[in-house]
Amino acid sequence: MDGFILFFFVFFWFCFVLFCFVLLFVRFSDSYGRRPVVLSAGLIVAVGSLVQVLSVSAAMLLLGRTILGVGKCWVA
Repeated sequence: MDGFILFFFVFFWFCFVLFCFVLLFVRFSDSYGRRPVVLSAGLIVAVGSLVQVLSVSAAMLLLGRTILGVGKCWVA
């Protein structure tokens, strides 16, 4: 049961971060252009994915999901 709660928390943490930051980052593509924003979002998503792959604890996994959520918001 403990693993299911962790999975539930990690999934909804990603959704929460995505929801909170999408309104903040939505105007970056209008200000800086689409190409630099998409390239930087790809870099942020790559870093977040790398943190998730190398995670050794639940806290590190949540950090990776947070970085990944922020990177996904840049694309929106």
